[in-house]
Amino acid sequence: MKASSFISQLRPGWFHLTVHAKPGARNSSLASPPDVTDAALEVRIGAPPAEGKANVELIDFMQMILEQELTRLRTVQQHTPKKGNVATMNYLHEDLSKRVQKKMNIKAKKRNSNAKTECPLELPDKVRVSIVGGATARHKTLEVAFPGTEEELISALTSAFMS
Repeated sequence: MKASSFISQLRPGWFHLTVHAKPGARNSSLASPPDVTDAALEVRIGAPPAEGKANVELIDFMQMILEQELTRLRTVQQHTPKKGNVATMNYLHEDLSKRVQKKMNIKAKKRNSNAKTECPLELPDKVRVSIVGGATARHKTLEVAFPGTEEELISALTSAFMS
């Protein structure tokens, strides 16, 4: 899947999301399905744009939907046989970590055959969301710790929109 413009990966498991917040809505929800061509993720916020209430609601809402979708994704992964349909098969957090670590070790060995130890790759253990830019504007940058790939994060956002 092509990397989307509203998501940029900082390192494995850590992403920046560009969000266009629309405060004052009846309830918090994604305004449209995430699309790889979008410059920002449209999010309706069920709080007024005063005294930081919309920012708190945005963080709480994004964290809640990502945690719910991550739980659902892991449940599906646990019940999908390893030899199942390749299109629906995803790898668990441990598998991803092992694969990325193996690739990093191979590359490090090629660069420096005298390397003694490598720092182990650590994916975040849970979802965390914080605002890192645009606290007083409608366009905000969120830092998201998500124990998965960019494709899994986009899938989680798409599923959250559908439900």
